[in-house]
Amino acid sequence: MTTVAYTIRRATPGDAEQITPVHVASIRTLCAKDYTQEQIDAWAGWKSPEKYRDAMAAGEVFFVAEVEGRVIGFSVLFGDEVKAVYVHPDQVGRGVGRRLLDAVEDEARSCGVAELKLTSTLTSVRFYESCGYAKGDLHQHPVSGGVMLPCVHFTKRLR
Repeated sequence: MTTVAYTIRRATPGDAEQITPVHVASIRTLCAKDYTQEQIDAWAGWKSPEKYRDAMAAGEVFFVAEVEGRVIGFSVLFGDEVKAVYVHPDQVGRGVGRRLLDAVEDEARSCGVAELKLTSTLTSVRFYESCGYAKGDLHQHPVSGGVMLPCVHFTKRLR
């Protein structure tokens, strides 16, 4: 297997077109073992470039991982909350998620955030534990159409 280098950078509204299919592929492929088809459809079905551009305009800070101009993952910070870390299924296991999370943590530190919080899918619990996050309670997180996703709260003190 040939390893191709990837870079992490702050996203722009122009990246929204590539973020959308990465997000949907990650949900539909990686999370399928932990959630029902109804949950996956309700969660992935509303994703669109406009939603990401609107989130950026509202102050959410996006980072993307890219290879040769192609987005392979993204992460999002809003205030003291990690809103997202998603990697295309073909790129899992290369450290992309960890580096995207590092970018969010660095941004949070630079903004004076002392503690980050996040809501994790069941699929990502081990990832966040391995990155030093403290596991909190299990709860039901609403997605579209009244469908609920079992998720886990996490926190991490930043140094």
